[in-house]
Amino acid sequence: MAIITLQDLKSYSGITDMDDAKAQDVINGVNKWVENYTGRYFGEIHEVVETHDYAPAIFLNPIDITEVISVKVYGQDVTANTLVNRQTGRVVISNSGYDLNISRRGYDAIQVAYKSGVEDVPLDLKTATL
Repeated sequence: MAIITLQDLKSYSGITDMDDAKAQDVINGVNKWVENYTGRYFGEIHEVVETHDYAPAIFLNPIDITEVISVKVYGQDVTANTLVNRQTGRVVISNSGYDLNISRRGYDAIQVAYKSGVEDVPLDLKTATL
């Protein structure tokens, strides 16, 4: 699902005789624009993998994190040693419990896999998108 669907557009506009392919192209573009503008996923949950340079705390791009799948530092799984703020996307990595030669010069050292999104689209956002 997405923020708005073809059926949403037809119901809202009252126009049932439209070129569905063209309308769907517009809907796809509008839905993607809202995601890019807000940095959030609405209407569905997305699985995302991000790679970051090493830092004790990083911020993931989208917020509304529903599940952290894994956190790896230099390929080693440290998921159990991380704290994730699901509203802000802040990930804090504790260096206790694993032995890594961590340096702030570790480019592309952290990989985070997670799920993000809001399944229920707020009515005001849906109306504005339509």
